[in-house]
Amino acid sequence: MLLEALRPPPGYTLNHALGTSFSLDLMALVAAPLAFTAYAWEDEDGAPTTDRQALLAALRDHAERITLFCQAGQISVPPAHQLLFAELEHSVVEVTAPHPNGVFHPKI
Repeated sequence: MLLEALRPPPGYTLNHALGTSFSLDLMALVAAPLAFTAYAWEDEDGAPTTDRQALLAALRDHAERITLFCQAGQISVPPAHQLLFAELEHSVVEVTAPHPNGVFHPKI
């Protein structure tokens, strides 16, 4: 459902995606470029693709056009190391509130 919500309408392409979140699940962020891509992200049964080359191509094509702001220190560490996360390194901006007791908790 998230992928469908992020997918541009027919005839449109992604210019830039801007997002905010208090916490960040890197696996969820990896899914976003799949929604922006023309690559087939589902197999014939409707399950997410396991084609690693298509995943890497989607990430590389779209990572530079994604910016996600999140609270510093609130990125969940995945259970296993994934090389795909390196493609999104410059897409994530950790934020701290200007007040010492504040947090970045956007409501957009």
